[in-house]
This record gives sequence, C-alpha cells and structure tokens, in this order.
Amino acid sequence: MMEEFWAWPQPVYLLSGVFLGGALISRSMFWLRVLMCFSALMGIVYYSILNQLPPTVGQTSLLLVNLVQIFLLILEKKPVLLEPEVREIYKQSFSMMST
Repeated sequence: MMEEFWAWPQPVYLLSGVFLGGALISRSMFWLRVLMCFSALMGIVYYSILNQLPPTVGQTSLLLVNLVQIFLLILEKKPVLLEPEVREIYKQSFSMMST
C-alpha cells in the first residue's frame, strides 16, 4: 500500500500541495505568487504524466496569471523618477508619501 502511495507521479502531486500550502501561509503577496507558480508547475508535470488535458490547461492558466501578477508587483516596486520641478512640489507637499 505504501509503495503505491509513493509511486511515481504521486510525489510530484504531493510537492504541488506543499508549495500550495506554503503560498497560503505566506504573508507577502510576492512570495505567495512565486510559490503558486511552483505549485502550478508541479501540477502541470503531474497532469501531463497522467495525460489529462483539462487539468493541465487549468494549471497552465494559473501559472500564466501568477507570472503576470509577479511582473506587475515588480513594476510597482520600481522607483519613479520625477522631473526637477515636480520633485520640488513633491518635497514640499508630499514628502511623507512614497513616489
């Protein structure tokens, strides 16, 4: 019974669950997305091995959505360069806020 449980490709599915669990306990949106990507990759491998197209397509769409969201999160963290006259207004009135 245990041999069947650990037989290929079952560990891939379990690893997907571990990544999913890690994502759900993550407090950072960036790391949640990264761990979800790893979980989706493991799901793609698992369902591809089993030749099940619909779940493979679903996992692929989850992967793409999370990759786009990671890209957007990275763009949000990119510093904004202000022109000199706008920078002066920023320093005078909005210095307590991030650019």
